[in-house]
Amino acid sequence: MLSPVHSATRRHPNRMIGRLLAMVLWLVGSAASDAAENRRKNYALPGGDAVLALHKFADQSGEQVIFLLNQVKGVRTNPVNGRFTAREAIERLVADTQLRVVADQQTGAFMVQRITDPAPADDRLGPSEKKSPEKSDRTR
Repeated sequence: MLSPVHSATRRHPNRMIGRLLAMVLWLVGSAASDAAENRRKNYALPGGDAVLALHKFADQSGEQVIFLLNQVKGVRTNPVNGRFTAREAIERLVADTQLRVVADQQTGAFMVQRITDPAPADDRLGPSEKKSPEKSDRTR
């Protein structure tokens, strides 16, 4: 003789599989959100020389940071204090500087590069978008 639970499972196996799958997905989703929160760390990075700041960031985050000394030398970074993901912290570190961060898709390492000076705004506009001297917003 079958028990009521076994009998119900036998009659509706898809329901039991659906419930089991929903429970597994909930557990995985919970673990993923916990892992994302656990990746947040406390950072205490003083602003200053980019070479030193990037080394301190690597030490505090445990992440790999790749940069060429001649590209970051002389750039001053921002202080970063608080609880952030590694990506948030390094982005805050180089915000409003001549540096940009690119994450390597395969290794996850952060590559820091100097941004070349962009062309003046008028040089980036297409021919039809350029302001003519007589339409200038400036008055003298």
